[in-house]
Amino acid sequence: MTVHQYWKKLIDKLFNKTIDTDELQQLNQWYDEKELNAPSLTEAALIERKQKAWKNIQTNTSIKKKIPSQKRRWITWSGGIKIAASLFVATIIGLQYWMPDEEVIPPAKTITISNKLGQVSSFTLPDSSKVWLSTGSSFSYPERFDSIRNVELIGEAYFEVKRNPAKPFVVQSAGLRTTVLGTSFNISAYPEESPSVSVLTGKVQVAENLPNGQKINLIKNQQTHWEKENGFTPALPFSPEAILKWQKGILVFENASLEEVIEEFSKWFNTDIKLQGAKDSDCRFTGEFKNTSLKNALEIIQYALKINYTLNENEVIITAHNCLRQ
Repeated sequence: MTVHQYWKKLIDKLFNKTIDTDELQQLNQWYDEKELNAPSLTEAALIERKQKAWKNIQTNTSIKKKIPSQKRRWITWSGGIKIAASLFVATIIGLQYWMPDEEVIPPAKTITISNKLGQVSSFTLPDSSKVWLSTGSSFSYPERFDSIRNVELIGEAYFEVKRNPAKPFVVQSAGLRTTVLGTSFNISAYPEESPSVSVLTGKVQVAENLPNGQKINLIKNQQTHWEKENGFTPALPFSPEAILKWQKGILVFENASLEEVIEEFSKWFNTDIKLQGAKDSDCRFTGEFKNTSLKNALEIIQYALKINYTLNENEVIITAHNCLRQ
C-alpha cells in the first residue's frame, strides 16, 4: 500500500513542526482510520519497524535527528490536538509509505477498426493473435489485454488466436460469447442476419449472453448457426476452404436463395439492391465470383436464373417473376 502524495506532504510538515491546525486535524482523521487496520506486531518487531521507518523518514524528509527513546512520545500543537509519533511511525507509516509511489496504470484505450463495404483488412492484436476483418465489419479491442482477452465484433472476421491457457480469448458478437484458448475460427455476425461460428482448428465454446443461456461446444470442421427463436443449430460439418474465400475477395454461394445472393452483393458492392418477385425459396443459385464488377455479377445471375435487372447509379432493381431454379 502506498500513501498519496498529499499525506506524505502533511507527514513531512508534521515532523518538521510546520503543519497548521487544519492540516493536523485532517492528518489525525486519516491516522484514526488507518489505526483501525494497523497490523499486530510483537514488541521486537515493533521496535525494528520503528527504527527502519524512522530511518526512511530521515532520508526522505528534512529531519536529520536520530530516533528518540522507544518510550511513547506525544507531539502536541495548539488546540490540544496530538498524535502519538512513535506509534504513528511504527504501525501506520511503515517502510512502504516512503517507498516510490506505485506506477498508476491508466485504463487501456479501446481501438476500433472499421471496414467500408467492399473492403477486407488484416491486423495483429497485442497478444500476437491475427484477425482478418470482412467487408462492412467493425472490430474493437483494448490496446493491452488483462486476464481475459475481450474483443467485440460486428460483421464477419476470421481469427487465428495465439494460445494462452491463462488468458481466454472472448469474442462478443450479436448477443453471443465465443470463448477459446488458442485456435482458428470464423464468426459471421452482421446485423439483421443469423450469426454463425465455424471452427477450423482447436475447440470453441459459443454461449448466449443471457442468464442460463444456451451453450454449444464445437471442434475442428464444425459449424453452428444461432436464431433468436430456436437457439443454436446442432454442430454440422462445413467446407473450410469455402468459408474463407471472402479473405481473397471471392464470393461463394451454395444453393443460396436469391435474397441471400442480393444481401451479399449489397455488402460487397456497396449498392442498394431491391428485389421484386420470387420472394420464396425456389429461386436458388450455386457459384462463385472472384474480383468481378457488380455489372458482371448481375449478368451471370441474369443468365443463370432468368431474371431481369435495372442498374442505376446507386441502386439496382431486380425483377424475378419467372425465376428458374438452378
